[in-house]
Amino acid sequence: MKILYIGKPPTSRYVAAAKQVWLDAFHEALDGRFSYVLFDWDQPHAQQFEGIDTVVDTAVNEGDDALIDIAAAAGVRLWQATSVGVDHINVARYHELNLPLAHSPGASSSIPLAEHALMFILAFSKNLYYNRTDMWQRQISHELAGSVLGIIGLGASGRALAKRAAALGMHIMAVDILEFEQDVIDEYQVEFLGKPDQLLEMLARVDYVSMHAPLYDLTRHMLGQAAFEHMKTSAVLINVARGPLVDETALVTALTTGQIRGAGLDVFETEPLPLDHPLQQLENVILSPHCAGYTPETRRRRLAIAVENIVRLEAGLEPLHLVTEDY
Repeated sequence: MKILYIGKPPTSRYVAAAKQVWLDAFHEALDGRFSYVLFDWDQPHAQQFEGIDTVVDTAVNEGDDALIDIAAAAGVRLWQATSVGVDHINVARYHELNLPLAHSPGASSSIPLAEHALMFILAFSKNLYYNRTDMWQRQISHELAGSVLGIIGLGASGRALAKRAAALGMHIMAVDILEFEQDVIDEYQVEFLGKPDQLLEMLARVDYVSMHAPLYDLTRHMLGQAAFEHMKTSAVLINVARGPLVDETALVTALTTGQIRGAGLDVFETEPLPLDHPLQQLENVILSPHCAGYTPETRRRRLAIAVENIVRLEAGLEPLHLVTEDY
């Protein structure tokens, strides 16, 4: 079994130490069971894929479609991406070339995403963006118990947030395209579960709404002017999923005109977020640099999934978490 590990390219904004941490974690996950070679971005690419069975790609958002063609021509049997989302990957090209593509499931990062979303919720409930000691500026805070949380996308991270929010006494509403068994609804104390066409109905009732949906053509800008017009003026938007789920132009308008109270954002339509972007200037916005899922635990889980698929491939089993054509 020959494995090619692709790390971030030299042009990546990731520092060398961060790249090394990922490589060290992969080496630890392999635990001596397999050997691997490192992809060298500065050397000719094609010859590095010769004889390779599995590609483990930690540079999925900074890759090159040409590598897909090279891998398919070389007979690579699996391309394992370590990301959850695949909106930045040319999935169609993999399928055109019959090159299996696997990713990390949402459960690999559900805990830190839920915790990050909850951090934003707590920050707004306690007005941490306003209460300051330098001017002894105080504003009354709010208790979360009894407030209503709307979750858009009841996947792994959405359920993880529901579990934590319910423990604080929040009422849970959710919208998802999928059906869920009643025992799942009961376990996560979801009091309302609607379909996408019931989104506006839910938005009109929530105090906080948190985005946990994947990014597709159908979900792009799913929160725009109409959505913000339906929300309470005291409501807060949380987004730890994907930036383009929200129409940022409409969001800035909603935040500056008082259509909604505030927003806690970890993801943006353009990343890095430009310093002169209006969101950078607003006092009722709390921003973080797409870091919600970046924990050592997430890294270990994602690389463990990659190694599990390598083991399965060697045993002649189908890899887990394959990305289907309609993903």
